[in-house]
Amino acid sequence: MRKNENLTVWIKRLIAEDKLDEFYTSRPWRKVRAESFKRFNYECQECKRNGRLTLLAKPNQRVKPGEVIGIGHHIKPLRVYPELALTVENIEPVCWSCHNEIEKKKENKETELTEEVW
Repeated sequence: MRKNENLTVWIKRLIAEDKLDEFYTSRPWRKVRAESFKRFNYECQECKRNGRLTLLAKPNQRVKPGEVIGIGHHIKPLRVYPELALTVENIEPVCWSCHNEIEKKKENKETELTEEVW
């Protein structure tokens, strides 16, 4: 982040420059992601909604038997709501499998909305 640049402006710039990896490797993101994982007891929230228990490894720690690597998922998408980027209530831990399904559903929904309907 540049001097005197607020979070939302920084994220919008990263989106425009296709450099969001800078956000996802930043210290503030790693901190809020860890808070989210702790808040939800290191459980994939999408699995939980579907009646399954999937334990996630603690961020930046070795994966133990029975755990999977998870991701901090923005409930309201980062590209649409950059002002919520570090709002812990907008972040939930999900396993990679669930995250891929969530993104696939989102892409399908966006495709449906952009196709012409006659």
